[in-house]
Amino acid sequence: MSIASGELWELQLAQGWEMEVDEYCTTLLHPEGVGALQISAFTHNDGSEVLKSDLLAETNLPEEKQRFLAELQWGDFSGYQLIYAQEEDFWRKLWLTDGSAFLFITYNCNRDYEKIESQTVNTMLSTLRSPSAD
Repeated sequence: MSIASGELWELQLAQGWEMEVDEYCTTLLHPEGVGALQISAFTHNDGSEVLKSDLLAETNLPEEKQRFLAELQWGDFSGYQLIYAQEEDFWRKLWLTDGSAFLFITYNCNRDYEKIESQTVNTMLSTLRSPSAD
């Protein structure tokens, strides 16, 4: 398997998936697939630790809606996930940290196809690690 990476993260890219990078995020997709996995990474300007409370603040969800967040771990990163459908689109959003980096990850596709790449996306996310973890 190939490695997809950014400055603050890396993961094993599933067979046939490709990586595209622009100034805002890294996009992972299969040319014949149905969705796109996008990863943006940040740190605090002062280098301080990224806390779970920081992740919750970044969700922009009112406190009463935060109950819809699932707490989870993917590789070296942990945080929150929100899954929902909006009109024709299926969305999966993750706010994750390894303590020093903050990752905002989205996966979206047509809601009719939400299960097609689910296992592949989970497998890739399970290999998520900090480059400094070597």
